Amino acid sequence: MADYNNTRVTLLQRLCGEEKDELSWGEFTDAYKRYIYLLIRGMKIDHHDAEDLTQTSLLAVWEKIGDFDYSPDNCKFRTWLYRIVRNKVIDHIRKANTQKNKKVNIPDAETHSEPE
Repeated sequence: MADYNNTRVTLLQRLCGEEKDELSWGEFTDAYKRYIYLLIRGMKIDHHDAEDLTQTSLLAVWEKIGDFDYSPDNCKFRTWLYRIVRNKVIDHIRKANTQKNKKVNIPDAETHSEPE
């Protein structure tokens, strides 16, 4: 069973530095992919969308990890990671709601005539 309560500090240091490499990223995804998926499922997102959002979240982490300053007294890594995941889920829900609203066909007042 994975231990999601302990942050792998040396791994974060390698990823935050300029030497971000495939091996370190592979270790990161092995360590945190399931955790991210479980966070998303905990937000009541179905399995298929959760898998997509896990990948989207990992990509966002890849793009932003260089800016992360590991300082557990200020912000724990899991808090930072949760915020990224949460924002991706919110974006997904907004997009889904926008697409759903576009599909609703409301007749124009001009084209809708009342019976005489």
